[in-house]
Amino acid sequence: MENKENKILIFNCWWERTNYGAVLTAYALQTFISETLKYDNKLIYNPPQYNKYFKKFKAFDLFKDKYLKCTSKITTLKQLFDLNSNYNIFITGSDQVFRYPFLKDINNGYNQYLLDFASINSKKISIAASFGIKKIEFLSETTPLIREKMKRSLKTFDFISVREKDGVEICNDLFNINAKWIIDPVFWLELDRYNAISQESDFDCSDKIVSYFFHKTKKDKACFKNIEKKYGMKIIELYLSDRKIEDWLKAIKSSKLFITNSFHGVCFAILFNKPFICVVNSKSGISRYESLFEMLGIKNQCIYSLSEILEKDCIFKVNYNEVNKNINTEVKKGQNFLIEAIDSKIECSGQKIDNKIKILENQICELEDKLTLKKLFIKTLWEIWVNIFHCFPSIIQDIIRIIRRNVVKNRKK
Repeated sequence: MENKENKILIFNCWWERTNYGAVLTAYALQTFISETLKYDNKLIYNPPQYNKYFKKFKAFDLFKDKYLKCTSKITTLKQLFDLNSNYNIFITGSDQVFRYPFLKDINNGYNQYLLDFASINSKKISIAASFGIKKIEFLSETTPLIREKMKRSLKTFDFISVREKDGVEICNDLFNINAKWIIDPVFWLELDRYNAISQESDFDCSDKIVSYFFHKTKKDKACFKNIEKKYGMKIIELYLSDRKIEDWLKAIKSSKLFITNSFHGVCFAILFNKPFICVVNSKSGISRYESLFEMLGIKNQCIYSLSEILEKDCIFKVNYNEVNKNINTEVKKGQNFLIEAIDSKIECSGQKIDNKIKILENQICELEDKLTLKKLFIKTLWEIWVNIFHCFPSIIQDIIRIIRRNVVKNRKK
């Protein structure tokens, strides 16, 4: 067994997919821990088994191989539990790791982002973790049972910080947990770091509008054409373009105007001090934007439809001199929170142990339920097959028996 003292594992939603912001959040947090705090750490490499939202592109593999330090591929719960052998500090976040509907179908379940697999003797920390929504919306999209399970899991954490002010309210009012409100880790790195990455790209978008816009409708596409006419500039679209992450940064940095409905798109527009338009919808979670703008002292309002751009001036008017000062203040708060969390001794309280036991009991019950369902499924298929088999002529039945015997013999060899 390796010496695991202060060895850190980070679990967030970077996933090697086409979510540029999520990958750069993971990169920023890992870089700060590695280079500033000097701790050995890795990102848990747990790509989902489905491709519901994102298409895989080579650009993200290239960035992962060049910039990220990851575990081997994790596909089973056993592999997650085995990580306790070599690591004693587990971090979840940033990004929407507390957003149940976004993670409920992922391989090994949403509760892995609540670090339920971590040992009771390990330290559990959330860094700018996000529910993504307001309390009333959280109540509507989660059941009492899910909330109770989340409460048990969060009660086993040693330090909790969230990315939105509404997250503080959810933790306090629903889980009786005091959470710190801190800024997303993408702000933690010096701007020179992102400038250096962007300089590896020749994707210059000067005198162009750049768009990073998820899930465009036909109406949105028509609006983009009219926006080009309004501003007299071509729009360069980044979403699903298979552009390298270096290109993504260079495009935002060099753009004349940036239009996005991405939280991290907004973050990088602010980091690069660019004029931008922020488009949101209720499903994506407006709380994320409102919290960021309140934290940084940005007064403008988001818009809810691209068509609004055609009707009025929607470009955010930002006093970046003041905003940059606020960023520096908030970054120090976030970094100090993590430093204190890592350096502090943890207490294995009776309540923490009780919650951990309940979590393990739930995991056992869920595994038993899955096993029972599997057995029922196999039994049902077998009964269907037997009925079909006996409908075949005897000669066909004999052929099937011969094939089956040969298959069994080959398996035994």
